[in-house]
Amino acid sequence: MELIKNKIFLLFAAVIFFSLIFTAAAPGTQAEEVDVWKLIGEGEHEKALNWLEAREDIEYNLDLRFARALLWSWQGKEEEALEELYALQELAPERKDVNEQLIRVLGWQGQFAEAEKVAKDFADEEEDAEIMALLAVQAEWQQNWPLASSRWQKAAALAEEEEKAAEYLQASEKAEIEMRDRLSGELEAVFPSEQNYVNLGFTVDRWIRPGLTARVGLDLNEIGTGERPEPVLGFSLLAGSPLLSEKFNLGTGIFYRPDDDRRMEFTLEGGYQFRERQTLILETRAETLSEAGEDSIIDLTPQYTINFDNFVLNLGNTMRRRDDFQADFSQQLRLNFPHNRWRPEIKVRRFFDDEYTLELSFDLAHKDRLSSIGEEFLINLGYSEDELRIGTEIINFAR
Repeated sequence: MELIKNKIFLLFAAVIFFSLIFTAAAPGTQAEEVDVWKLIGEGEHEKALNWLEAREDIEYNLDLRFARALLWSWQGKEEEALEELYALQELAPERKDVNEQLIRVLGWQGQFAEAEKVAKDFADEEEDAEIMALLAVQAEWQQNWPLASSRWQKAAALAEEEEKAAEYLQASEKAEIEMRDRLSGELEAVFPSEQNYVNLGFTVDRWIRPGLTARVGLDLNEIGTGERPEPVLGFSLLAGSPLLSEKFNLGTGIFYRPDDDRRMEFTLEGGYQFRERQTLILETRAETLSEAGEDSIIDLTPQYTINFDNFVLNLGNTMRRRDDFQADFSQQLRLNFPHNRWRPEIKVRRFFDDEYTLELSFDLAHKDRLSSIGEEFLINLGYSEDELRIGTEIINFAR
C-alpha cells in the first residue's frame, strides 16, 4: 500500500513538473500582451520593442508580432515592418489592424497603387469606412483632390457613427476647397529705413492636376511713399508629388518688372527629401536687364532643412555672380517654431562684407478652411536692426 502511495505521489509530482515546463515555453499570455500594449500606450516604445525582440516565442503569437511590426514602422524601419505585416496578412488575412497598418506604411513609402490593391483585396466581401478614409488621406498626399473628396464621401456613407460620417464629410469639403482658385492679398510696410516702402501684392493659384499648380502674381511697390508704384508681374509653375516623385518637388517662375529698366527675373527651385525629416533645397535666381543682359545677377542658394519635434532648423548659403563679381554673398541660419496659431522665427544672416543681421518675427494666423470669406488670415511682425516690418495676408478661395 505504501508503495502504491509513493508511485501516485511521484506521478503527481511529474505531472506538475512537466506542466510548469510547458507553461513556461508556451506563447505569451494575455497578461503579457496587455503589458506590452500598456508600454506602447505610455510611449515607452524602445522598452516595448526590446521586450518583444528578447522573446524567443514571439513567432507563435500574432498579436505580439503585430506590436513589433507597428513599432518598427514608427521607428522608420519600414522594410522590416512591411515584411512582417505581409507575413501576418498571409497568416490572418481577416485582421483589419494588420491590413490598415500595411496600407499606411505602403503610403508612407509612396507605394499608393500597392496600398490600393491591399485595400481592395481586404474589402472584397465588405467595404470598410476606416480603410476608405486611409485611402482618402493618401489621395491627399498625392494632391489628387477630386479622388480624395470622392473617397471621403464614400467613407462617410460607410461610417456607422454619425460623428465619424460628419468628420469625413468635412474632410471631403476641405479637399474640394483645394481645387478652387486661390486668391491671396498681401500688404507689407517697412519703416524707418533708407528703402521705405509699402508693398501691395495679389496672387492667384490654380490647381491644374495632381502635383501641378500655376500661379500668377502682381506686386505694387512703394505705394504711398511719394514714388510712382513699381509693378512686378509674375508667373510660376509649382510641381511636386506625384508628378515627379514622392520625395521631389520643383518650382519655376518668370517675373517681369515693366519699369524704366524692364528687368526680367527667372527662378528655379527644387527640393528633395533624402532622409526622414531632412530636406535639401536648391534655389537659382537670375535677374537681367532687357538691354543686352547688362548688370545681370545670378544667385545660387543651397539650403538644408531639418524638422525636429519642436522646431525647424534651416541652414543656407547664397553664392552670387554679378558681372565680374563672384562671392559667397551670405550665409543664413533660421530657426522656426511651428505652432497652430503663431509661428515665431529667428533668422541670422552673415554677408560677404562681414555684416551680420538678426531678424525676429512671428506670424499670428487664423484659419478657417471652410469659410466662404477667407481661408487664412496672417499678421506678420518682424524686426531687424532699425527696421520694423508689419505685414498682413488674406487668402480666399473662389467659388
